[in-house]
Amino acid sequence: MRKRIKTIALQHLPYSLLNLGRQARGEYRKHRSYMLGATGWGTKEDHIEALKRGFLSSPDIEKYFSEIGGQGESELRWGKAFNFYRNNGSPEKKIKLLWADGPSPGNFGDWLSPYIINKLTDRRIELVDDYKPANSKHLVAIGSLAPAITQHAHVLGAGAATKTAKMNPAAIYHSVRGPYSAKILEKAGGKVVDQFGDLGFILSKLYRPKKREMDAEVLLVRHMNHATPAMKLSSGVLELSIRAAGPDDIENFVDALFSVGKVVTSAMHCFIVCQSYGIPCALVNFTELSNAVYGDGMKYADTMAGAGLRERVPAMVSLDSDFRNIDSIIFDDFVSDRAIAEIEEHARASLEVFLKDESC
Repeated sequence: MRKRIKTIALQHLPYSLLNLGRQARGEYRKHRSYMLGATGWGTKEDHIEALKRGFLSSPDIEKYFSEIGGQGESELRWGKAFNFYRNNGSPEKKIKLLWADGPSPGNFGDWLSPYIINKLTDRRIELVDDYKPANSKHLVAIGSLAPAITQHAHVLGAGAATKTAKMNPAAIYHSVRGPYSAKILEKAGGKVVDQFGDLGFILSKLYRPKKREMDAEVLLVRHMNHATPAMKLSSGVLELSIRAAGPDDIENFVDALFSVGKVVTSAMHCFIVCQSYGIPCALVNFTELSNAVYGDGMKYADTMAGAGLRERVPAMVSLDSDFRNIDSIIFDDFVSDRAIAEIEEHARASLEVFLKDESC
């Protein structure tokens, strides 16, 4: 029932109203985790939030989790991911980056943003909350983050999820995800943007996957909002969780996709990464959960057009489908090497501009 209410809210309430609740919850969690650093008292969630914010160190959190019986391994890995990006890379100029970091233990597509920006720049990454964007210069990269863009943002490949989304015309737009997002920006009075591309498409330029033995013919990867219903999978079909945050989790996820070599997914960034590596992939939606993912479907056309792909919507399938028989719905063209190279080249050039500004 709770999931159903959440789905209805996502589909019908304006972002500004939805965000009021997120902001209140986020500020409350942040305050409790801050107080934890001074008092040492709090819940498991408070400890993870304190690690996320840098209020407590990884050893302190690990000691706490060992004392309570080792519970919450996935949440601990999520907390450590923030710690990794906060400390990994040149301290010369850290990058303030806005991305959708939760819920724990993290969503693969959203966490591609710090992974890729860290790889491209070798800079430390500091989280900017998507529910309360910074009032100073920061970067917005991967994701349907249009409503969270402020006048202080530099945008590199982000986009909108709906045709009615608002995009702040005062931000600096190096690129957007695709032409549909560009039209929304232009309609809002922003500048004309003709540089497109989700940064997820360049992952194959930044990480070489490792082949490993996996007893599967097809991998099923569900969007996090599709993951609750139990499914009975056919022999040869293995489900891979979309939950990933830290670099090891990101790379292990890609290794699995690469090792099996045939994927069916309702998660757009799993599809994008398959495109980047040339892995046959069927992008789907489930008839029983067709409205569970936020947006009106525009993001799929936007993403594909932005990378020079033929625009298609996800194929509708049932939760009880035999996913061994997906050849007819596998996307039959791949993003070109030229398009990947252009997205990467533009991203590197834009990040150089971003980093040259001493206010960064």
